[in-house]
Amino acid sequence: MAKRKHKILLTIAVIAVVVSLIVIFRKPINTFFGFFSKDNPEFMDFLDKHRIYGSLIIAGLEVIQVIIAVLPSEVLQLASGITFGWLWGSIVIMSGVFVGNQIYFFANKLFRKKIRKTKQYAEIFEDASKKMEKDHLNVALIIFLLYVAPGITYGVIALIAISFNLKWSKFTLFTLLGSALPIFVEVSLSSQVVNTNDTVATIFLSLIMAIVIFFLFFKEDVLKFILRPKRSLDEKIDKFKTKKPSWFIYKFFGAIFNKQVVKKNNAAFIDKADLKNRKEPILFLCNHPSKIDYIYFCLAINPHRPQIIVNRYFYHNNLFRPLLRRAGCIPKKQFQPDVYAMREILKAAKKGRDIAIWPEGMNSYHGACMPILPGIDKLIKKLGMPVVNVKVCGSYLSHGKIRKTKAKGRIELTIENLFSADELKEMSSEEIGQKLSAALDYNDFEWAKENQVEFKADDLSERMDKILYICPHCHAEGQIKSGNNKVECSACGNGVSVNKYYQFEPLDENIPFPANLPAWYKFQQEEESKAVSDLSFTLDDDVQLQMFAGKGGEKTVGVGRLTLNSEGLTYYPADGVQKAFSLSLKERSQISLNVGMGFEFYCVLTSSPLKAVKFTIMFEQAHKKIRNDE
Repeated sequence: MAKRKHKILLTIAVIAVVVSLIVIFRKPINTFFGFFSKDNPEFMDFLDKHRIYGSLIIAGLEVIQVIIAVLPSEVLQLASGITFGWLWGSIVIMSGVFVGNQIYFFANKLFRKKIRKTKQYAEIFEDASKKMEKDHLNVALIIFLLYVAPGITYGVIALIAISFNLKWSKFTLFTLLGSALPIFVEVSLSSQVVNTNDTVATIFLSLIMAIVIFFLFFKEDVLKFILRPKRSLDEKIDKFKTKKPSWFIYKFFGAIFNKQVVKKNNAAFIDKADLKNRKEPILFLCNHPSKIDYIYFCLAINPHRPQIIVNRYFYHNNLFRPLLRRAGCIPKKQFQPDVYAMREILKAAKKGRDIAIWPEGMNSYHGACMPILPGIDKLIKKLGMPVVNVKVCGSYLSHGKIRKTKAKGRIELTIENLFSADELKEMSSEEIGQKLSAALDYNDFEWAKENQVEFKADDLSERMDKILYICPHCHAEGQIKSGNNKVECSACGNGVSVNKYYQFEPLDENIPFPANLPAWYKFQQEEESKAVSDLSFTLDDDVQLQMFAGKGGEKTVGVGRLTLNSEGLTYYPADGVQKAFSLSLKERSQISLNVGMGFEFYCVLTSSPLKAVKFTIMFEQAHKKIRNDE
């Protein structure tokens, strides 16, 4: 720190001395510049006679300046602008830069190895060039910024451009276009100095020299800044500072969704917590039966505007990200510790803002409560805020994860106090966890049965075969088919019909079947629990690896093999290019299933939707087995 401070002070001192000298000797300096002005007929006659030779000399000096790589280019640009004017002066300098760059490039090719980088700059751009050599748009921008920065010699810029392993066409194009604008601007300004008054010329020269001196002292810092590796979106997200939720966002979208979603889906809000009259900050918890629970939730707790914890996945969507930031949403990595999210949650609590968490961490596959994320009880204890539970019932049956079309019925949100701040002080994390699990537990199918809530759709069994794959009767796998309000096994011919209350009725009364979808899914969990009981199991599949696309969604970037065993879930690339990843069964309790496709977290598409379900259940059951054995 002290060394940097001394460097700054030295830079200021040198600039002050140089500017003072320019001011003191401004008359002889201006006289010197005046000799080259258009008002001097002797110089103009000499220039007309020797323009070609003069141009070749300055262009040749520029070539030498590029090759030697330590000489600054500003002096030659000033001379060219003053001598030849803005247009011809720019052409002369660009010609010299072009020739010098070509000598560098072909010398590199001729000796079949990169020109030895100077030790001074090797550490600065070697790693950056490896990371960005295929990102041509970013490389072009970097080369342009290097040419703009005074004090960085054109030879060093040529070395950096060569280090990106560009083809000749791109190397020539990027260096030529990158240097064109800075050269044109500096030559044009210098050509005007000799034709203006003494005060403007003095100010111009002082400014140019101050900028050049600054960049000469801090050129390594400038290089490090320009050549810094391009940050990934996740790295940028980690730097986001979450904002106070926007009043406009809540009101604007609330007005739209209240009519388009709440009223059309026959949603009812039952407030037992007297939210409208409460001013203290509240920690809201909500179950997650469907993907649009956020809409019901935000409308139900109005006028409160909490900072909502959302899956970081949604921040990768260029359309959603600005809206989520305006709404004050805090992005969190799914199913794993997230220091950034925790920091922002604590910061929001310290500022007295409401916070909203979905403890399941994802919307339900089957319409019943998913496992509660570990550590929620400790977080509630740490925050010490009054806790209000918002329970959504019926949402899965209308537009749950498996449905593509909506089923008409009823949706009910009940808002109740769960913990007061005083109660949390007296309770342990274990006691909080027990009460939390009981309060969050739900089963939309049992709720519809108990309350005799009818649902109407062309097919209430729609896409149930995307999550049900084991027949409870014959235990065949992958033979379940659904449609026309029925779920049947093509292997044994048995199955169920789905009534208006979403309950299963066996096609053959003598052959028992689970009463509803969550019960059938639980049966599958029990079967896979037996399969992983001795931890000698192996499940693998050919998959596609996908990455986030800028506009949301994913794009396929490779193929490979996905393997699940007692060590965890591992991806092995087929071509060996992508880095294999793995998820530990000890450290991670579950993976997120995208019904009908594959996994959400790493964007892996399995060979069939049912294989993804099997991976999900076996991962969860194997985790439980390992934890129970510890």
